[in-house]
This record gives sequence, structure tokens and C-alpha cells, in this order.
Amino acid sequence: MVTIGNGVNKTYDNQAPATPNVVQAESVKVPKTNSVGNQASRQALNNMGFNDADIGWDGSRVTYKGQGIVQPASVEDGVSYAPESINNAGAVDWLKNNGYQGIRQGLNDRGITDVGWDNGYVTVDGQRIAKPQYNVDGTTYGTEDEINAIARQAYANRGNNLVAARDYATSKNYGGIVDWDGENVLIGGQAIKPVYVKDGTAYITRSDADRLIGSFENNSGITGNQRVLEEHNKKYGTPQDAALARILNRKEFSWNPETDESWQRHKEQQMELADDAYRRVLEENNTSVTGASGAVLSEAMAAKDNYLGRLSEDEMEWRQNAYDEYSGETDRLRNQFADLYYAANDAYNKRYQANRDSYNDSRTAMLDNRDEEWTWRDYERNLLRDSYEYGSLDIANQQAAFNYRMAVASERGEFTLEDEAYIPGLSKYRNSDGTYSIKPWTAENQYTYDSAYHNALGQIKGSIDAYK
Repeated sequence: MVTIGNGVNKTYDNQAPATPNVVQAESVKVPKTNSVGNQASRQALNNMGFNDADIGWDGSRVTYKGQGIVQPASVEDGVSYAPESINNAGAVDWLKNNGYQGIRQGLNDRGITDVGWDNGYVTVDGQRIAKPQYNVDGTTYGTEDEINAIARQAYANRGNNLVAARDYATSKNYGGIVDWDGENVLIGGQAIKPVYVKDGTAYITRSDADRLIGSFENNSGITGNQRVLEEHNKKYGTPQDAALARILNRKEFSWNPETDESWQRHKEQQMELADDAYRRVLEENNTSVTGASGAVLSEAMAAKDNYLGRLSEDEMEWRQNAYDEYSGETDRLRNQFADLYYAANDAYNKRYQANRDSYNDSRTAMLDNRDEEWTWRDYERNLLRDSYEYGSLDIANQQAAFNYRMAVASERGEFTLEDEAYIPGLSKYRNSDGTYSIKPWTAENQYTYDSAYHNALGQIKGSIDAYK
């Protein structure tokens, strides 16, 4: 559902043959008629969704928002009456003159055909999606922005969002392969008609964008930056993560002599040697512990302490050896990670560069082909230049006139019939009602094309470049 002005939630449809000619009213109100069957214009307009407060009178016509829209057949007791066809025509004229168009047709033009009607709501694919304000004889109307909003919602409901073609391609590092030929978006040289163009930005479905980008990649042998990264991570990511984890998850150094088997063996050996030295002194003096003199016992204890005293120094040596071994393993793990990192990084850079080279080569070829195509189009167009009436203007003045008309049209926000004399190709966008299907800001996308036309025209006429 779309909110359009005054906080009113609205929806849109275009043509639903059985649609009642009432939009905002809770129930159908048949306009009051006079003796000859003409409808009361105000009530008829109310039933079409026109706000009563905006309906007025300028002395001869019924007005809406200050614009005269209905010439009544009669005015009786302050009430204007007109045939139904006149009331309807006045309503439609006002809507079209103020940028409204039929919603159903607008959605059809945007590739949405399953448009229906459900008790005041426009439906797409059977789902209520918007509630329109204006409904004239079964045809509902909305502005371009309103219809675009419905289209976006409809595509989103299908799980296929609309995306700005160039922005989406740029997000995938392919902005350089997007172009415009005046009517279609070109992605990798492949044309697709946009769902709609707004303020110079063409919108297409995400699935179409992905399809054309994928086709460009396949045709050019390009993997795509994201896929290069994914494949790189698949091959090197786990080994690198594991190698880094072995470094980061290492416990701080600690050494416990009670749990060091090597140290315990050394300690036991030293204690055995100490005891042997003690006994050897007693044996050399042919005595025992109980029978030995104080001097002999002192000599025996000194021999024993000589071995035991070394244990404290040996313990420091064992601890240092353990730390050196810990540090050496840490260095080994770091070197292992560094070797893996540099090997992986080198492989990624080579793969990435090869991919970018393929992309650049393909893009260059695509642009060369496009330039050649435009050259031939330009030549063919020059052969038909007599169909464009430039009067007595010389080449330089034609360019100045073109720039001026584009600037004025951009300020005006729309083209007029007079612009066709100065803007080549504009006539093919003229609608049956005299309006144009493109706006000045979208026409500016064709500036390069038209510029090439002037240049080639000047060359054919033997003149200098029109831009010099």
C-alpha cells in the first residue's frame, strides 16, 4: 500500500471493466440529475475521487484546484449540471494535464500484466497492493511516482526487487559495463528494456541484472571479484585460520619441575650420586653413620651437598631450556603461518589480476564495438538528415540551438512540439496526445549520440567539427 498526500493510503489499478465508478465513498452515490438527465458535476467529481474542498467555480466553469475542467450545460439553484461524458472528460483532462495516467496501462508498460480489482483496491497477482484516489468510469489513475511505487512493490512481492542498473552493477564491481542506447539498458553489450526510468536512472529486475552480469562473465571468461574471493577462501581460508589459531590459542609459557619427567630423572640421578658420595666417604673411613666421628660425618655431608647444591642451578638450566623450546615452537608456527599467508596472497593477487585483465579486455572490446556501431548509426542518420528541418541555421548555430532547447526543456520539466525542430530524434517519443514519453533529464542520456550526429553532419558538409 502506498501513502499519497494527506496521509491517505492509496492503491492503483488501470482498467477493470467491472470496477464501480466510486473510490473514496463508502457506498455508491448516484449523482443527482436534472430534468434532462445531466449529472450534478460536483457530486459526479466527488464520486470519481476528486476532493470536494478543491472543487470550485470561476463564473463559467466548474474548477478543480483552480483549473477550469467542466463547462456545465446548465446551472440550476447554484448546482452545475453536465452530461456524464462531459464530467468524465473534464476529470480525465485534469488528471492527464497534472501528470496522472491510467494505472493498469502504467503497470502493463512496466511488465506487470496480472492487474485486477478487489473492492476498491488494485491487485497484482491476486494481492491487494494499492487503493487509488481517482477512478473515472472504471479507469483508475495515479502519478508516475505512484505507479513506480506500485511496480516496485509488485516486483518485491514476487521476490524480484527492482534495482538501479548502474548502481547494482557497480556494487558488484561492474559499473563500467553498463551503458544506455537511448531506449535500453546495456549490460556487457546486452540490451534490456528497463521497467522504468526515473531522473535518469534506469530500473530493472535484480534477476535480469544478475543474468546479464553472469552472461558477461561467462562470455568473457571472468570469474567475478566475489567469486575469486570465495574460491580463494575455500582453498586457503581453512588452512590459514587453523595456522593462525595455533598461534593465538597457545597458552602462556609455564614450567613445572614436578611434572617435567626429564627433570625428575635428572633430580633422582643427582640424589643417588649424592647418597653414593656420602656412603663412599664413610666406607673410605671404614665406619658407619653411628660410629663415625664428627669430622668424618662432616666430610660425608659435604660430599653429598656438593651434588645436591648443583640441583638449583640445574633447575634454572632446565627451565631455560623449556622456555627456549617453547619460543622456538612459537617461531616455527609463525613462520608456517607467514609462508602460508604469502603463498595464499600471491595466488589471490595473480587470480584477481588475471580476472581484472579479462574484464578490462572484454570491456575495451565492448566499447570498441559500441563506438563502431555508433559510427555506422551516425553515418546512416546523416544520410537522412534532410528529414530534420534546421532552416538556415549553420552548424555552430545548430549546436547552440540544441543546447539551448535542452536547457529550457530541463527547466520546464517536459518537451514541447517546438523542441523537435532542434532536438534530433525527439519526435519518435511523442505520444498521441502531444506529450512525450521521456523527460528532458532522460533525453540528456542521448546527448553523446546527438553530439556525434552534429559532428558527422559537419564533416559531410565539409565543415569543421561542430564542437570546435
